[in-house]
Amino acid sequence: MKSLTPYYRWLLFIGCLATLSQLIQYHTTTPVVFLHSYVDDILAMPILLGIWRWEQQHYWGISYLTNFQITAFTIVIFVLFESVIPHFVSGFTADWWDGVAYLAGSAVFWGIQERFPTLPTTN
Repeated sequence: MKSLTPYYRWLLFIGCLATLSQLIQYHTTTPVVFLHSYVDDILAMPILLGIWRWEQQHYWGISYLTNFQITAFTIVIFVLFESVIPHFVSGFTADWWDGVAYLAGSAVFWGIQERFPTLPTTN
């Protein structure tokens, strides 16, 4: 059985944190403002960028996202979830502080990617 590389262990850890955050939000009656408002946004970016990085390697053989790609992806997510979707879905609210959370999550992904610049092949 192949073990996970440290890069994938980090992403798995972030995914577990996101799951734990959702469970806490679901099972608590007293809202924890930071947890309910920003932790999901922070954790979503490394997960989404990690999936994109995996896709780039799996289909195109590119195992590294450039700073431009990370920045562009972060901006697209921010505009989509803080400008476009709130106009069409009443359950979504625009919160500019989410942009800071997205940026923090992208910085976490960037740090992980810098530490592990190449991914093992999936052959």
